[in-house]
Amino acid sequence: MKSIIHFICKPDSRIGYGVHGLNFKKELELILPNNLFQIIVSDPRDNVKFRETCNLLTLNRNKFNIIHINLTHGLDRQLLDYGLPGYKVIYTVFETDVLPVGAKEILNEYDLVLTASKWGADILRSELGHENVEVVPEGVDPTIFHPWSPTLPIKEGDPFTFLAVGKHEARKSHDEIIEAFELSFSKDSNYRLLLKIDNLFLSNALEQASELIKPDRRHQIKIVSSKPVGSIPVEKMAHLYRSANCFVFPSKGEGWGLPLIEAISCGTPYIATNYSGQTEYLKYCNQLYSDVKFTKEVIEDQFFFKFNKYKEGKDVKWAKPDVNDLASKMILIAENWKIVKEQALLNAEKIHKNFSWRASCETLINVILKNLT
Repeated sequence: MKSIIHFICKPDSRIGYGVHGLNFKKELELILPNNLFQIIVSDPRDNVKFRETCNLLTLNRNKFNIIHINLTHGLDRQLLDYGLPGYKVIYTVFETDVLPVGAKEILNEYDLVLTASKWGADILRSELGHENVEVVPEGVDPTIFHPWSPTLPIKEGDPFTFLAVGKHEARKSHDEIIEAFELSFSKDSNYRLLLKIDNLFLSNALEQASELIKPDRRHQIKIVSSKPVGSIPVEKMAHLYRSANCFVFPSKGEGWGLPLIEAISCGTPYIATNYSGQTEYLKYCNQLYSDVKFTKEVIEDQFFFKFNKYKEGKDVKWAKPDVNDLASKMILIAENWKIVKEQALLNAEKIHKNFSWRASCETLINVILKNLT
């Protein structure tokens, strides 16, 4: 009997789940259909079409093996509430070492739970109390995010540029990045810091970020904005990564860390916290001065708790980067840039080999086949 993969996602280039959805949709539609599978893609934001698809699948429940793959956060009940026939899979990521209230109960209603890293899978198995959890790494598009650029290379005499990308919130450590930059380089030095920090969920994100930059540093520390928010094409993002001397990503917690893997894929040297979801691909990378020291600390950021609720009295932690160590690593990268650039180009090759979106989708299909037999 032929199988139908019903892939449920919200494609959107401005957010992590949306980028994942766009690329999985593209690759699954190229890989499938074949003799074993055909593919149906649904966007649950279109309620009418989504309901029509669900009704069609229900009518054909005896003609096909139906596999639903829901790419969403762990508190999303929409697929479950439809009561659809078939094998139900959720692909989810998260940024803390504890699941939010309600996630355990919802995730346990699925037949299989997928996530992007071993770090995430270990937390899920511990919290859910079962082994129906598998790792399917996310990916990167090597045809876009690569070191080879038709534009002019970085020239001697250009400012040495550090770049940070990520929506403006405490989890992304923009305060620490700016403080480390100021500790490392004087205001009259030939160094600059670019911040690409749009946040769809915070209307005054750029204003908040601007307040972190001292007036006498505004010539060095600049915000890269886009209108509408998050609308920079991926080709321009790849150019932005390649134009930087070093990518700075001391995030306190990530489900995957898409900007970091994109920057590494472009052959850009990096500094990052080797913690949470990005450990899945950082273990393939070998670069001097790349790991910033951190300590696990209880989260106190109220903006984070606005979107994530946890049991009262439960210590929820993430990785706080050491600002002095980050400053030291920024100096060391600048002083040894030719060496780390060579290492970064080798890292790009490893990422291309192991973490394309095609490879991710092939892993997804293999994991599902394994769990169905």
